[in-house]
Amino acid sequence: PAPPKKEKSLPWWDEVRNYIHGHVSLFFSETNFIFLSTTDPYEKSNKLQILSAYMEILQSDGRVYVFAKDFEILISSLENLAKNRGLKLPAGVAIPVLEAP
Repeated sequence: PAPPKKEKSLPWWDEVRNYIHGHVSLFFSETNFIFLSTTDPYEKSNKLQILSAYMEILQSDGRVYVFAKDFEILISSLENLAKNRGLKLPAGVAIPVLEAP
């Protein structure tokens, strides 16, 4: 018999889901993710930072669950805007945009 045809229109996550079955669990004692927060390839200073203490990422039956303690999202855009306007912010002070205990 001929092998089943691959569906080309599936997004990458659906493609992965077709090949991965069961449960996948990732456990982190601490996380610090830093992403560029702009589509401009020449801008290096606008960043999105995601911090947390303990984090679990669980995948099961096509669903992804995320559990985190001390979760924070920080952005540098406010600091860059103030710097471009000549305003001074206190040094070393980062205020999270989103924070959850």
